[in-house]
Amino acid sequence: MRLLKLLIFLAHWGVARAGLGKFWHISDLHLDPDYKVSEDPLQVCPSAGSQPVPSAGPWGDYLCDSPWVLINSSIYAMKEIEPEPDFILWTGDDTPHVPNEKLGEAAVLEIVERLTKLIREVFPDTKVYAALGNHDFHPKSQLPPGSNNIYNQVAEMWRPWLSNESIALFREGAFYSEKLPGPSGAGRIVVLNTNLYYSNNEQTAGMADPGQQFQWLEDVLTNASRAGDMVYIIGHVPPGFFEKTRNKAWFREGFNEEYLKVVQKHHRVIAGQFFGHHHTDSFRMFYDDAGAPISVMFLTPGVTPWKTTLPGVVNGANNPGIRVFEYDQATLSLQMWRDRSSRPGAHFGAVFAVLGLQEPQRQYAAIRSLLGQGQRGSDGVRRGCGRGCLCGGRRCPPSLTWPTPTSSPWTSACCDSLRPSWRRRRSSCWCWPSCCRVARQSTTNGSASARPSWVSRGHCLTTTGPCAPASPPRPSCGWAPR
Repeated sequence: MRLLKLLIFLAHWGVARAGLGKFWHISDLHLDPDYKVSEDPLQVCPSAGSQPVPSAGPWGDYLCDSPWVLINSSIYAMKEIEPEPDFILWTGDDTPHVPNEKLGEAAVLEIVERLTKLIREVFPDTKVYAALGNHDFHPKSQLPPGSNNIYNQVAEMWRPWLSNESIALFREGAFYSEKLPGPSGAGRIVVLNTNLYYSNNEQTAGMADPGQQFQWLEDVLTNASRAGDMVYIIGHVPPGFFEKTRNKAWFREGFNEEYLKVVQKHHRVIAGQFFGHHHTDSFRMFYDDAGAPISVMFLTPGVTPWKTTLPGVVNGANNPGIRVFEYDQATLSLQMWRDRSSRPGAHFGAVFAVLGLQEPQRQYAAIRSLLGQGQRGSDGVRRGCGRGCLCGGRRCPPSLTWPTPTSSPWTSACCDSLRPSWRRRRSSCWCWPSCCRVARQSTTNGSASARPSWVSRGHCLTTTGPCAPASPPRPSCGWAPR
């Protein structure tokens, strides 16, 4: 009850205030243009592969990517909920999960153009900052570090949103930077092509700086610091690890470390990082060398309900979601953010809100407070979930492995290795709510060897009501070192 009251208070906190604006973040729409409700479970959607889809509905199925009606209702729901945002972040992955031979370059461009037209139709006067996803290319994930036909064609599609300088940059590497709207003129958006760093991208294997994007990013952030600008960084593939499967890194290791170095060096001008790709509602924390939190990256839920086929993933399906952020137009600090999750049809409603996440220390404290209220989990859930989000930015040393669920005493050697001050701060690891499996570690003293007790209370809130507790709960996210 206390958590419910807190969430209701946060969700309704504040009305229109001077200097505040709002923006949307959408990602991973994954249109399956051939989705149809069929009596034949093998003829519903190509994105299901060989899996039968026995009970498909008009709004989609967890085994399939998004039908057009789901995406269309999502974009129009955005217009109904927040009709005049300052801008929209659109972080890619527009095509279905099908083999390359069933798609082709022309089909990729057709889908990107179709979704671009929809967004421009619904938000004709709104600036959109868009990034390509690894599925927005043919062959998928093989985005090159230089000019090509898809970059050129998409640059023309997005011309109404881009400056001439950005169009030229996009043609060469699919990254760019623009000034954000706002009275201060001190905000900047950096749109990265992080597909160049993707572990599945063979086009950039062995390169030190594909497309010279890291050097370009360094220059943009350095100039922003000199000009007194604050920056939002967006992209599709995020650094770090996937919280739902063990040891799945998205970037090649060298690229991941280089990105972390950039954030550490320039964190004072980075007001927020916004990525997709996971399809999940999640986040990642960034730390300095002393272990203090310095930045946060928000991973927005996808619109597609498609159930991931990654090996080892439990609960891999996704409830379609869209997200609106409230921010200070002068400083870019996030004032409030609310998750929007869908029910059948065009009805979208707020699930939760967190206030005052503009500073890493306050973000960290708020997350610690809120995520301490949730469903009790097993040792496996605690070990995996926590480290996936707060320690999921880099790989653990291979020599450090987690104890078995029955080990006693429980220790946090891997987290300690990533955060030297973890022990002193009596901090912990925990995961963003994925269904109901949320837990918080608390210790009776600050020592690393203390047996932790786990505080949990009630159920998390979802659009379909509280999740049924499992017995024992299955891990909803399971990052761990090799």
